[in-house]
Order: sequence, then structure tokens, then C-alpha cells
Amino acid sequence: MQKKSNLWLIVIAIIVLLALLWPVLRREKTPIDTTALDEETATTSEDIILNLNDDGSLTPAGLLSDSNDETTSTSPINQISSQTPTSLPLKISFGNQTRNPKTWQCNTTYAVTRTVPATSAVARAALGELLKGPSPADASAGFFTSINQGVTIKQLTINGGVAQVDLSQPLIPAGAAACLKDGARAQITETLKQFPTVKSVIISVNGVLF
Repeated sequence: MQKKSNLWLIVIAIIVLLALLWPVLRREKTPIDTTALDEETATTSEDIILNLNDDGSLTPAGLLSDSNDETTSTSPINQISSQTPTSLPLKISFGNQTRNPKTWQCNTTYAVTRTVPATSAVARAALGELLKGPSPADASAGFFTSINQGVTIKQLTINGGVAQVDLSQPLIPAGAAACLKDGARAQITETLKQFPTVKSVIISVNGVLF
């Protein structure tokens, strides 16, 4: 019995000693160096960023390739976003006998899409496509124009939301019905009003209001 009592006293003493030393042991533990971890992570991220060289090879970001061209330091993403479009889709308005069999509705137009080389003069490009008239494919689908062939743009300005266009030659045959005039005016107006900068259109032929 005496030995068992002594053993329990030793166990209790050890527990009390550990309880007293525990706060000291916690304070002496070395903290984790998070700065080192962050630096390692950043280095790993940089290592996987590659640049596309002119010869088709890949070079890690920050390293120089064999080429002296400054563009080789640009990332592939930036190279793609810096490319400018080479073509531009435009809506060209024509009449259509199939969709609008009531020919007295002369000012009703329907748009076809034409693709042209990219340009800053989009309104002039759209009007130029209109003056070419329907393509053979458009004509087979019922599209027609009320504008004479051979008409050209003499002047086109856009100011304050108003587009003023002056054209050469008569737009329509001499003595044509008023309906044909309304159709020509609607085609020009709707073609130009596809652009946000155009709210209204003034048309003239050789300086005379149409």
C-alpha cells in the first residue's frame, strides 16, 4: 500500500509540473516564417509565365530572348489583345419585294450585311456599299434599290448628330413617281442611322435638297 501511495504522488507531481511549464514551452516555440513562404510562392508563379517569341519559341517572363525585337517581351495575351480587326460588318438597307409585296410601302427597308476592310470612315463606307446596289445573291432574295446606278458621294459630313450627304447625278430617274423618291431617301437614311452618331440625315444632289 505504501508503494502505491508513493507512485500516485509521483504521477500527480509530474502532472502539476507539466501544467506549470506548459505556458513557458508554448512561448519558446519558433513561429513559422510566412515571408519565406510568400516569396517562394511568388517565384513559382513567375516561373510559369512565358513570353512568345517571333520564332515561335517560349521564353520565361523577365528573361531576354535571342531576338533584339522589343516586342518579344510582351506576353501572348497582350499580343492578342493589341491586334486590330481587319474587316468591318456593315448593315446596308434595301427594299425587298418578297418581304414587302405591297410596293406602295416605299419607305420600308430591310438590311443586308456587307463586310468591308476596317476603316475609320464607316459612314462613307456604308453609303458606298449602298450605292453599289444589291449583289446578285441579294437580288435573288428579292432585294432591290430605288437609287440610280452610277451615283457617287460628293460630300459627307456628320455634325451634332446630323449627317449631310451630297450626291452626284439624280438619285432616281427623271419623272419617277414620288414613291421611288421615298424609297431612295429611306435607304440612305436607314443605312446611315445604324451609327450612334447619326440621328437625322439631310440629302442633296449636286447641292440641291432632295
